[in-house]
Amino acid sequence: MENLETLVRDWCSQRENLGEPYGAWGMCAITSQDLAEYLIEQGFAAGQVRITGLDYQGREHWAVWTGEEGEETVIDATARQFDPEAPYPLIKPIVDWLDDGCEWLVDGLEVSAFPFHTVLDIDPLWSDHHIRDDIEPGEMKPYPTPPAAR
Repeated sequence: MENLETLVRDWCSQRENLGEPYGAWGMCAITSQDLAEYLIEQGFAAGQVRITGLDYQGREHWAVWTGEEGEETVIDATARQFDPEAPYPLIKPIVDWLDDGCEWLVDGLEVSAFPFHTVLDIDPLWSDHHIRDDIEPGEMKPYPTPPAAR
């Protein structure tokens, strides 16, 4: 089995548009689905992880999770829609990714991890809350402007 990071970087190198903020904009759900499927084909356990605000669930973000329970790694190929300086792809432990999510969306998140699926109406493997007390509570972060509006 090849190294996870090498596989992910190779996959992303064929999708350079996702490395640009407006190429990544709004592509998180379909990208995470495609990447998770690819990783499963390569022999890795993978699924999708979704974050939404605790009090405001009209905004969400998706990425890929892989790894053993309690040691999950998140691969976010569309993080640059929120942070143009983020690595492409962003690969980090889930707790660190959730901290980033609080910076991108809002201080308190609901997080749900799903097995790989092609429909978005299945039950999660697990759900939890992630709250950062070190940032201003309850403020929605500015959302990127869609490419057509620039």
